[in-house]
Amino acid sequence: MCAETRLSSLHLLSAAEIALNIGWIMMSSLDDEWRLSHGMLRLLDFPNTHLSAHLLVLTSIHSDDRARFKESLALMVRGITPPTQVFRILRQIRGIGQAEFHFQELADSAGRAMYVLFAREVTTEHAVSLAFADTASRLDMFMDALDVDCLWRGNLKGVSFASAGRGMLKYESADLRVNWIEHIPNEDRAALNRLVDKLIETDARFRIRVNILCADHVVRPFDLSGVPIKGPIGETAEWCGTFTRVFGPSPCGQEEAVAQILPLMTGAEVRAACGLLGWSYLDAARHSGLSKATIFRFASTEGSLHGIFKARSVAAFLLAILDHGIFLDLNDADELSLRLVRREKRAC
Repeated sequence: MCAETRLSSLHLLSAAEIALNIGWIMMSSLDDEWRLSHGMLRLLDFPNTHLSAHLLVLTSIHSDDRARFKESLALMVRGITPPTQVFRILRQIRGIGQAEFHFQELADSAGRAMYVLFAREVTTEHAVSLAFADTASRLDMFMDALDVDCLWRGNLKGVSFASAGRGMLKYESADLRVNWIEHIPNEDRAALNRLVDKLIETDARFRIRVNILCADHVVRPFDLSGVPIKGPIGETAEWCGTFTRVFGPSPCGQEEAVAQILPLMTGAEVRAACGLLGWSYLDAARHSGLSKATIFRFASTEGSLHGIFKARSVAAFLLAILDHGIFLDLNDADELSLRLVRREKRAC
């Protein structure tokens, strides 16, 4: 390769590093001289220092991350490839940033081992990720405060479930398919599909009651609401809305039983039900759509849960244990007793 071609290649490589916010560090061992690319120096804001490249890199890694960085280097020279990791870097001008390091062993033309660290600045990505996590946390708090089980959005052809954080649908967001009608029991599907199509044609907000086949194969009633979102010229661009669990009449009459039993439920019954079903508090949380902490507080309560917890939360737990074979008997003294009935087929 002629000198002119080599120089042109170096310029192209340097330009690519700048465009992609990447750089590299190369060494033959931890003790030998390290080589830093132009892009790597740029990631560190071209520090004005007389330190060797080795010390420059180490002192540019945040002190809280430095031990982990050194451990990764030690693994690399021992022939063990460390996982790609993010380290905080101390930049000369812009302060603390984030860089993702990929460790790799290569060989030079003579077959000697060379160790290369490829770095990519991810400061903005990291900030966006934290912002999304904070938004998701706040969204879940709002959903909990408003008793909303699921948020959805979609166009006129289908629905994309944006969040199922509170879990009453028993689905994770990633498991909810685009075609929401697939979660409606077969006997209700055609009529409901026609109804929703008609409601969407009116171009106005709506709220209807629907039965949804949840992931645990239990049909539960939900309120489905929808609101049209207008585009720049006033057209309906998409729809968004909520699914909210309701406790209306059911074919099995479970909700009527819950309404009668709710004021009598105590922490002792919660502990007994979990014991009969072999549930941990985490199991109970998953089946009821509540948090593990809420189940723990139920079980830790001495005496009645009535007036201490939301009736809706206690009802969710009651419905869950009824769905899984617990029978609650009420005697003449208004005292509850629990028994577990194993059945191959539910009555509803």
